[in-house]
Amino acid sequence: MGGLLIISALLTSTLLWARWDNPFVWMVLFVTLSFALLGFADDYAKVTKQTTAGVSGRIRLAIGFLVAAIAGSGRRRSIRRSCRTSSPFRSSRMPS
Repeated sequence: MGGLLIISALLTSTLLWARWDNPFVWMVLFVTLSFALLGFADDYAKVTKQTTAGVSGRIRLAIGFLVAAIAGSGRRRSIRRSCRTSSPFRSSRMPS
């Protein structure tokens, strides 16, 4: 029940005070809620089976990689193309 309180507080405060037009806010909420649901499913499986065996480690790892891949692809799409980088080891001009 402690995790539910933490997640609900985080979700409420984020929706109240974060900028809704920022895609990174939604990405972080997606990752946080995905892992919270995974933890809930693990705890629920442990309680209903009355054993210490919840969701298997391979499934948790696969879902974690899937969530990371979705978040990574979303981040890649949301990067603005106008970003410029510079290197301290090159001339003073900025690459385009």
